Amino acid sequence: MNLNGSVCLLAEPVENISLSTMRKQYVQIEFYTGEQCILYLHHINYYTKDVLVHDYIPFIGLLLDNYAERQVPECGQISFLTQKVLLTALYNNWNNITVTSAAQILQVSKMSVTRCFDEIEAMSLPYLKCQGRSRKLSVGHDKKNMWKTIKPHLRSTLIRQFRLAEKISADLPLSGMSALSSYSMLEDNSYQTVAVSKNDLNSYGIRENSMIPVGEEPTCIIQELGYIIRYSDKKAIDPLTTAMLIKEQNKECDPRIEKAVDEMLREYVW
Repeated sequence: MNLNGSVCLLAEPVENISLSTMRKQYVQIEFYTGEQCILYLHHINYYTKDVLVHDYIPFIGLLLDNYAERQVPECGQISFLTQKVLLTALYNNWNNITVTSAAQILQVSKMSVTRCFDEIEAMSLPYLKCQGRSRKLSVGHDKKNMWKTIKPHLRSTLIRQFRLAEKISADLPLSGMSALSSYSMLEDNSYQTVAVSKNDLNSYGIRENSMIPVGEEPTCIIQELGYIIRYSDKKAIDPLTTAMLIKEQNKECDPRIEKAVDEMLREYVW
C-alpha cells in the first residue's frame, strides 16, 4: 500500500499470537522485504499497545473494536460537574487523583466522575494522565496558569435568579456581590444574594415565595447555580465562580468591583 508517498506492507496476523512472536515476525518481514511494515490488528489489549508504542515501532495500524479501546465522546459544552471537578482540583492541588478518589471527595458516583474525565480528555486539557485504562488527574501548583488554561472552556454557572420579597430561613452560601463583599472590603448591596444548587432548589420551596419584579429592589436574591463549591471557612461560594458571576453582572466595568475581584483572587486563590 501507498501511505503519503511511502510504500509499505500491511501485515495482519491470521491467528492470535504472543507479543514476543509478533515483534519477531514484524522485524523479519521488514528484513526480508526491505519495506516498512504496518501491523493491522483487530484486537489488542492495553499492555500490548503500550509496549508497541514504547518500542517506537514506526508504523502501527490499530483497528480496535468497542471492547478493545475506549472511545472518548466529543465534548460540546462542559458539564457543571466537570467544571466543579476542575475548580476543586485547582483549589486543592490534586495530584494523581483517580476516578474513585475524585468520586469520594465530591461525594458523587464513579460513573459521574468517569464522564467528567472523558470530557477533560476530549477537551485535550493537559491535566489528565492516561496509561492504559488508568487515568489520573494532576494539576500542579500554578493556579493562575491553570485558570488561564481552563477558563475558555468554562460556562456560566448561573441558571436563573429569584428576586424574593422576603428572606428565607435556609442556611445558603453567599453568592454574587454578597460573596465578593465577604472576600473583600467592598460594601454589599442593600439586599443579600445567596446561592442554591439546581438539585436543592425544590427542597427549599423557593418558587412558592413572592417575587419582586425587575426594576424594584428585592429583600433577597437567590441565584440558582449549576454547582456549588463552599470555600474554606467562608460562608460563600468559591472565589473563581464568584469572579465569573460578577463579570457577568458588572456590565459597566465598575473599577471598584474589578479591584475587589483582583484582591479576592490574589488573597484567596493565587
